[in-house]
Parts: sequence; C-alpha cells; structure tokens
Amino acid sequence: MAETSTSAPLRTETKERLLSLDTLRGFDMAMLLGIGGILVALAELTGWKWMEVLATQQHHVQWEGFRFYDLIFPLFMFISGVAIPYAITSKVEKGVAKSLLLRKIFIRLLALIGFGLLYNGILSRGFTNFRYVSVLSQIGFGYFFAALICLYSRSIKGWVFWLLGIMGGVAVLQLFVPVPGFRAGTFDPATSINAWLDQHLIPGRLNDKVFDPEGVLCIISAISITLMGAFAGYLLRGKKHAPTKKALYIALGGVGAIALGLALSTFYPVIKKMWTVPYVLLAA
Repeated sequence: MAETSTSAPLRTETKERLLSLDTLRGFDMAMLLGIGGILVALAELTGWKWMEVLATQQHHVQWEGFRFYDLIFPLFMFISGVAIPYAITSKVEKGVAKSLLLRKIFIRLLALIGFGLLYNGILSRGFTNFRYVSVLSQIGFGYFFAALICLYSRSIKGWVFWLLGIMGGVAVLQLFVPVPGFRAGTFDPATSINAWLDQHLIPGRLNDKVFDPEGVLCIISAISITLMGAFAGYLLRGKKHAPTKKALYIALGGVGAIALGLALSTFYPVIKKMWTVPYVLLAA
C-alpha cells in the first residue's frame, strides 16, 4: 500500500539584507561604545593640534551647535528608518497582513520602552522620582510611528506629507507658540516649549531637571529623521535606478538637507537637546 505524504513543502524565506546598512550600523555602534575615546586619549598623549581638533568632536556641545558626536544618536534612528522598507514594506508586498506587522512593531516599541526603564534603574529605584523616558524609548517611538506611517500610507507622497507635517509642526511650536509667562521662540533650557511640555506631560524626574533631552517634542521631532531614513531605504530597495544614481540622489538629498539646516540656523538654532528642525536636517 502506497504511503501518501500530507506534509506541506518547506518554504525558505530569504531575508533582504543591505551590506552598506549593516556596515554603517556597525560603525555607529562602535562610536556609541566609545571608540572616539581613543582619539581623545591620543590627543592628550601627543598634544598634536589636529588630533585635538578631532578629539573635540568626540564630545557633545553644551547647548547650541553641532559636533560629530551629536550625530551618533540621530544616525542610529536614521538607520532604523532605512530598514523599514526592508522589514515592513517587503512583507506587505508578500501579502503579510498589516495587522500582524502592526503587532510586531508594537511589541518592539514595548520592548524598547521596557529596556529603557530597566536601564534607568526601575528595579532598584522604584517609581518615586524615577526617569521614565530614555534614549531607547525615543528610538522605539520614532521607529513605531515612522513604520506606522509607511505601513498605512497609500503612496510615497503620503510619507512626504507626514514628514513635512511633523517638521512643520515642531517648528511652529518651537518658534511661535508662547510658553506661559514667557514669549514665543525662546530656546533657553528652562523657558522653551520643550521644557513646558515635559514638565506638564512627563511624570517623574526629568533628566535635566527642567526638561528632558528625550522628552515629548524631541520624540515627535525624531520621527522625522526616522522617516528620512525610510525614504533612503525605499530608494535603495527599489529596482528603478542604478546603484550609482541611487548614491547620487541620496548624496544630493543630504547636501540639500545640510544647506536648508544651515539656512534655518540663522534664526532657528541648532540644538540637539531640543531636537530643533535645523539639528534634524544637519544630522539627516
């Protein structure tokens, strides 16, 4: 008697990878883990002026301005955005239900929030005078909302409208909305719109006492740089253009963002701790 097999054939799914993205992620992680400290040590050891200039770039600016070290965090968010077309859009094209993908990105958000709480010491400090926001939670929220936009927008034009809306909204709040008791457009740590929102919307302790560099408006602004990464990922994943043209378009986009950021910075300061729009443009 012949034996009939009822088992379905095994399916192997090849995960799309982008070598350049993995390389850039590795570089960013190396800088995050303190490779720049080697430059600082060499500058102190040698006393060479050019090395001291490089070493200076391994520290954040105190408030206004931009150094290389101020690029590490937004670069990580940009990279996470580049991955969205590979991780989300590709699965939609294969027929994976959007509800399933939504559940996955929501679980990712909860995981990053949870890791952020653990890193801030919730197990040892408890809920009293505890800092609830973190770098990890900002990465989580930025990716979640950018992925949500990419998942449910019907076209690339929808991404553009969302990007312009987010950046325009942040700019309007930071430039034109007055803080109670102060005028609009103040960029002082204690009197900015960022500080006012953080003090009224975030429970517990703020990292800089009167505001938090991973606060409400910073999280919203960070969605935009994740979306910019998604644009780059969309272009890189597409088959329409040759690799050289893709590189050219991304380079032109970067030059354009830098030029616009510098132009805006003449009246709208570059401040990492507030994630101002000029800062986002320079970092992107």
